[in-house]
Amino acid sequence: MSIREDAQQMKLDAPIMAATGIDNRNDALRRVKEALLAHADEVFAANAQDLTAAQANEVAPQIVKRLRFDEHKLADVTAGIDQLVALPDPVGRVTLDRELDEGLELRRVTCPIGVIGVIFEARPDALVQISTLCLKSGNCAILKGGRETTNTNRVLFALIHDAAVAAGLPDGCLKQAESHADIDELLACDREVDLLIPRGSNAFVRYIMDHTKIPVMGHSDGICHMYIDAEADQDQALRLVIDAKTQYVAACNALETCLVDRAIAPVFLPRLASSCADAGVVLHGDDEVRAYIPVEPLGEDGYRHEYLDMALTVALVDGVDAACDHINRYGSHHTARRPLLPAGRLRGRLCQREHPLCRRLPLRVRRRGRHLHRQDPRPRPCGPRRPRHLQVPVAGARRHRGRLCQRQETLHPSRPALGSESTA
Repeated sequence: MSIREDAQQMKLDAPIMAATGIDNRNDALRRVKEALLAHADEVFAANAQDLTAAQANEVAPQIVKRLRFDEHKLADVTAGIDQLVALPDPVGRVTLDRELDEGLELRRVTCPIGVIGVIFEARPDALVQISTLCLKSGNCAILKGGRETTNTNRVLFALIHDAAVAAGLPDGCLKQAESHADIDELLACDREVDLLIPRGSNAFVRYIMDHTKIPVMGHSDGICHMYIDAEADQDQALRLVIDAKTQYVAACNALETCLVDRAIAPVFLPRLASSCADAGVVLHGDDEVRAYIPVEPLGEDGYRHEYLDMALTVALVDGVDAACDHINRYGSHHTARRPLLPAGRLRGRLCQREHPLCRRLPLRVRRRGRHLHRQDPRPRPCGPRRPRHLQVPVAGARRHRGRLCQRQETLHPSRPALGSESTA
């Protein structure tokens, strides 16, 4: 069947999928987990083929890291499925109940979007995350992953789809597109597909937006910043910079730009250069930074460059206000910023001055294992924070559970709350 024929069938199956109960959908998720664990060797064998092909084609090392699907990635995705199962049903929640007049009530109830097309980078764990999110939220999904992981994606999709159908979900709950031609055909399915979510480069996302009538929700680059204030703990700052840059350079929330208060540049920059050299990180900067430490020149896109590699841009600013201006001008407004300020000092101003999509609660640092992680300084009123990949796509819901939903509520209170590493 062609993609259009698949999409037409999925359009018919979407109401059936939306009407399935939470127990049915959770059973499907449990079966998916069991299938992944039972057939792990098949998945690993397929992934080994993709890795061999990538190395033969001289794919960049940072991309190859994304392609890998091993025991660690399997443990991560199965743990994510357990967390999804534990979440309450996102469908059928009354988020507004208002009496407009005697005998006239207005209610807003969450419901699935319908048929979602997701085009994502060559990252096998993304296929598991996206498909299980759609199953949990009662949505049908057409999935197109990167060609570098064709073999892994094919095995994973078959396991997930068969497990979902075995649990009683309609056959059209999930479909897979594999060829580049399928993308163009998908873009023409504006009568069948309700939403497209492309993940990739700026040029790719723009191409999708310019060649379809389907509503598109997309983001691309992750230009993430860390600001080091003049009164910050410099030892802690160095640890944070190295951790945020090197923990997983291929992720879209890896650190790409370090902003340093100009007042501490003579002292802090040499220490930063030494720490980065020890960690294998190459620094880039302008002539002002080069006056203190040796750095490579900035690229053609200047401060808007996403390295996805062991490289980091360094820039000097005059305090928190200038840092906000830099972040608002060059940041991608969808991922993280990390202000390193003395406790309580100027944090409110930083949050107020930032673009609404970047606003966060003030953060403190805690240590888990060998890595540093960010943590809210006070309990969240609506339950614990969930990982970004566990934001459930549901239309019509005014929810405050995920950072993405909070950002969307800021700018578009009436739009659906949707969840979405992108940047291949």
